[in-house]
Amino acid sequence: MTERELPPRPPTVVIFGGGVTGLSAAHELVERGFDVQVVEERTDPLCPDKPHLGGMARTQWARTPSRKVVDRMHPLRLRRARPVVEFARGVPERALLFEAGSAALSSETRSTLAGWAERLRRYVRDHVARTPDDLPCSHEDTDVEEIVVEGYRDGSEAPNLGRARAAAVATFLESELSAPLPEPLERCTYKGYVTLTVADFGAVLDSDVRLLPPERRAVRLHLHESLLPGEHGYRFFPSFYAHLFDVMRRIPVLEQRPKTPLEIARRVEDYRRANVPDPEARAPRTFAVETGRTVYDNLVTTGYHAIVREDDLAPRSLPRRRTESVRELLEAIDAIRTMLDFTHLDVARYQLKLLEYLTSCTARRRDYENVSWYDFIGGESYSEGFKRAMNIWPQALNGMRAEEADARSAGTITAQIVLDQAFARDLVDATLNAPTSEAWFDPWRLYLEEQGVRFVNTSLEEIVWLEDQEALKLNVSPPANFGRPHYVILALSVERAYALVAKFVASLPSEIRTRYVEGSDLEALLEFMDGWHPSNNETSHPPGPLQHFTGVQYFLEHDLRFVRGHTYYAESEWGLTSVSQSQFRLARPDWRDEHRGVLSVDIGNMYTPAGGGKDAWSCSAHDL
Repeated sequence: MTERELPPRPPTVVIFGGGVTGLSAAHELVERGFDVQVVEERTDPLCPDKPHLGGMARTQWARTPSRKVVDRMHPLRLRRARPVVEFARGVPERALLFEAGSAALSSETRSTLAGWAERLRRYVRDHVARTPDDLPCSHEDTDVEEIVVEGYRDGSEAPNLGRARAAAVATFLESELSAPLPEPLERCTYKGYVTLTVADFGAVLDSDVRLLPPERRAVRLHLHESLLPGEHGYRFFPSFYAHLFDVMRRIPVLEQRPKTPLEIARRVEDYRRANVPDPEARAPRTFAVETGRTVYDNLVTTGYHAIVREDDLAPRSLPRRRTESVRELLEAIDAIRTMLDFTHLDVARYQLKLLEYLTSCTARRRDYENVSWYDFIGGESYSEGFKRAMNIWPQALNGMRAEEADARSAGTITAQIVLDQAFARDLVDATLNAPTSEAWFDPWRLYLEEQGVRFVNTSLEEIVWLEDQEALKLNVSPPANFGRPHYVILALSVERAYALVAKFVASLPSEIRTRYVEGSDLEALLEFMDGWHPSNNETSHPPGPLQHFTGVQYFLEHDLRFVRGHTYYAESEWGLTSVSQSQFRLARPDWRDEHRGVLSVDIGNMYTPAGGGKDAWSCSAHDL
């Protein structure tokens, strides 16, 4: 081919935000031939060299040290969680390499261990040694971190060399941790909160074909701990998530298989010829193989949902499936009416208003964005029991009461939930069979990487208009070079996007603003967030269009199963819903995980006191 015959380069796109929106955009664009980069500022705590994808839907990992992991003073025997220890994950800190036949620590290894020990000391200060009463010698349930120091050798070395290497590393760490803690804990040393266990693993790494011979002469460090997946128990509605299900069906679950040493060596040599820095570390050790499954196969139907009132001894469950007859439909409506003390007139009025919404045209529904759901249904004409329930239930879905939620959002969600009861589907309400990141985002990332999407771990600080070039400049930290992309997509949180766009638009010349901003999505964003300020998020009930929606994850010694599905607490001032997740997990927690129950509770109202006590915003973790 001559230079003129070369195919044109594909258009380039930079997507800021690695949440569901950003990944969906990357998926659609890369399959259409675009050159895509996804920028995410969060770092994956389990893989510090990768961005943490999934946005607010991602699994937020926590951890507990092994052995003493249960709050024995609590009647439910709760797990006590801590932040994930980032320094305990990552190849540089976990794999310390040695010369053949030697157990001596090199200067590079000593430097690495010194840095690792400093981070460990900082972690002990911040998360373990809190008060003088929390000393190991005086508090029975103090969690002591156990670090396992694993020694390895290759098959040609002396039998005890692995243990000697591990012992050398442990001795160095003990000396680094012998310093006293700062006041008021100066009576104790860091070593009092850390146990170092030396383990000899011999030549077991010889069987790992992904490792080169020098990588088998190593010492690895890891914390003896249990990782806890924090998430809100996604509830997938078929009508609501129609497009998302389509994408899930197009995300294959790939299996990583090891390459042979010859394949690895060839790739390393290719990298050397291309002057790629550190070719041994960058050369991939695995390749992806399709399994015939997709992420959609990781969804599990729940089958039921339940309603609980304050005086109920047990949840009252309702099936989430198509009603087979008019009689069954009427019985279901009457069951809900009885559970929530609705009158027949309440039900009739509500059905008429829902029918009015369903028969409205698109233009009219757009007008409903300026009307609250409470006003649309004529809330003042219902009984007190119905008004209370209708004002509370939207909190369980979008964190707003019916008086605050716009009629278009609340009406669409209500209609979709009702329609799910009217049509036969293979999946109605569903949840995932594993932690969200493992069941959804990790396979998605692997598939997109195989398609050529590049992920960058940095943060967008500012968007600048270069008037002389009529182009955008993207200032990021830490710095990264994106070239001159053809398109830039902001798939960030609405607060973050607003802050960036407002500053960017304010700096534009008037003629550029008229040409590119007026009538665009940028102008719509500015109008939607007009008057919002970051300080709004620091109050329990923010003014404006955004409200808090959060939750709590409980890890229990026993699996509490209220119903096979989500539970709605109809009279809860906090707008609570919950789901017991363990029953849906493909790999259910057992004694090896040191917990069996995983109860996810969503909180839709942060500002109303419960039972005359505190509101959720004012509660500590122990109170919750």
